[in-house]
Amino acid sequence: GSQVLYTPTFGGNAVKLAEHGVTEDTAAYNRRLADLSRQAADGKALLAGDLSPTGLFLAPLGSASFDQLVDAYAQQAAGLEAAGVDLYVIETMMTLSDARAAVLAVRSVSDKPIFVSFTCDESGRSLSGTDVTAALTVLQGMGISAFGLNCSAGPEQMLVHLRRLREFARVPLIAKPNAGMPQIVDGKTVYDCPPDEFVALVGEMLDAGVAVFGGCCGTTGEHIAALSKALDGAGFVRPAPE
Repeated sequence: GSQVLYTPTFGGNAVKLAEHGVTEDTAAYNRRLADLSRQAADGKALLAGDLSPTGLFLAPLGSASFDQLVDAYAQQAAGLEAAGVDLYVIETMMTLSDARAAVLAVRSVSDKPIFVSFTCDESGRSLSGTDVTAALTVLQGMGISAFGLNCSAGPEQMLVHLRRLREFARVPLIAKPNAGMPQIVDGKTVYDCPPDEFVALVGEMLDAGVAVFGGCCGTTGEHIAALSKALDGAGFVRPAPE
């Protein structure tokens, strides 16, 4: 029931690829991966170019320059645009600098919709200490099409912060939670939220302004099918500008 598929390009920016010994043309690498995704989608779903954190930090936390971040994402975005993706998803963001750089990089090659989602702790702050409401305010001012949260935790924990975002949102919100919190059982990572529990809060998320739903770590085809069923015919209340 998915309406949007992500390209397998999480970590496909030049910085992350180099860490894994991939030093060939970043744009060409991303284009090939997106082309494979287009074949898999077979016209049945939109294709989203997936961008993720570089892992670099600006001073004083690190030594990267902002231009370096933009360039790393620009190479990736060029390949995704050449492959004809329908939109862009900048996900699992942990720093505002990475998110801003990725948005600017995408805008340098495309005017297609951009979705941005952050990951945060229980207090609603990212790894770098940015409150997700502050990130929302900055990024919607840059013209993104939707903003939200992914990974982080299960639906129940995420709903708390989606409600906080609702107060400041002028764009639709995104909810892409994990299937609960991971646990190690017999040496394997196991998630504790089955499909029926995963979709139990869909109505409350809709009330919080969520218009884009998905599943992150631990979710399976069964989770997505349950989500599609829960959303069938569901309404959406768009955040209203003041």
